[in-house]
Amino acid sequence: MRRWSLFLVLAIALPYAGCKLFTPDHRLVRAPCGMNIEKVLYAEEKAWGVGLPGDNETGVIAYELPEDVSKALELRGLGYLEGLDCARRDGGDWRGRFYRWKRTPIQDGRKWAKAGDPEIRTYLGQYGFDINISPTIEAEINAAISGSDAFFAYGQIGFAILVPSKRRAYFVYAG
Repeated sequence: MRRWSLFLVLAIALPYAGCKLFTPDHRLVRAPCGMNIEKVLYAEEKAWGVGLPGDNETGVIAYELPEDVSKALELRGLGYLEGLDCARRDGGDWRGRFYRWKRTPIQDGRKWAKAGDPEIRTYLGQYGFDINISPTIEAEINAAISGSDAFFAYGQIGFAILVPSKRRAYFVYAG
C-alpha cells in the first residue's frame, strides 16, 4: 500500500514540478534572438486542443529588455537589429527568430492592422480564439504598435515588439 501511495504522489508531483520549472524557460525561448532577455514580466497564454496540428494557441508574453540592448536600440535603431546574427541558432529552432525588423507604427497592410490605429485586441481575436490580457499590458502594446519609437517583426508564428524607451519586449501570437 505504501508503494502505491508513493507512486501516486510522484505521478502527480513530478509533472507538476516539471511544468513549474520549465515554463519560464519555454517563454524565454520565444524572446527575440539577440536581445539577451532573461526575465519574463507577464504572460497570458491559452491553448485550445491537445497540441496537434490545427489546434489553436493565443498568447502575450512581456519581457524586460536589458539596459544595454535598450541603449543600443535607441542609438542605432534598425542598424542594430539588422546586424544581429540569429540565423544560426542552435538546433534550427524557429522560436525567437524574427526577420525584416521595421519601425512602428504597424501599417503593413495585414487585415488586423488595416483600419486606422492597430490594436492588439484585433490581432489576438482574428481567428476567434481571443484571450483576456491585463489592461495595462494591452495599453502598453497598443501605444507601442501605433507610436513611432518601437520596432516590430514577424516570425514564423506571431510577432515581436521592442520598446527600448520602456525597456520592454513583447511576443504576441494568435492562431
